[in-house]
Amino acid sequence: MIMNDFLQYPEFREGFFKLVQNIIVNCTQGMLELEGSYFSTIIHTVIFAMKHEKPELMEIGLNSMYELNDKICSVVQVSNIFYKSFYTLITREVLTVLTDCRHLSGFKLQCKIMQ
Repeated sequence: MIMNDFLQYPEFREGFFKLVQNIIVNCTQGMLELEGSYFSTIIHTVIFAMKHEKPELMEIGLNSMYELNDKICSVVQVSNIFYKSFYTLITREVLTVLTDCRHLSGFKLQCKIMQ
């Protein structure tokens, strides 16, 4: 429903991304027991949130990815499989967000407003 673009259904996006973030933070064991395709969907949802042009949603995505990495690191049996499967994808997407002019302009605008 919201994966086609960054503009449709804005009223659902923030709540949905916060739900995924809460699943990562509070339901880690259940999330790790998911079938591979469902777990992959969570990863891609977080990446989609990170790539969002609205700064609040991008921040939720980046915080979710941080939490996910933090939780995965604490479970050694899972971390090897996780990083073999997703390390390249996550690194590429994080670097894309950090170097994308659209995202940088949002940060500049936000910094100007805060001053």
